[in-house]
Amino acid sequence: MVELIDPFGQPSEKLLSLGEEPGGAGALGSLSFSLNNKAYKALTGGTVQVNIYDEFQGMRILLGSQSYPVAYERAAPRRTEGVPEPSFPVN
Repeated sequence: MVELIDPFGQPSEKLLSLGEEPGGAGALGSLSFSLNNKAYKALTGGTVQVNIYDEFQGMRILLGSQSYPVAYERAAPRRTEGVPEPSFPVN
């Protein structure tokens, strides 16, 4: 079982079956989580923690844990079609 803890301390989990490749065939061992929280819009940085557990008969044993710093960057505003780019005179 893979657990991701977001900068607010909220956990998300993914259960992997024995022999299952994370992300499926050809995904180069990647695993994705969808985090949907309106509070993320105000976030500029933080830390996420990834925990790996062995789970058997409802019992979990922590196998490993790693924290990663995260820097959030705002996306550039989208340009609307048909609206000209502003231009400035060059002297």
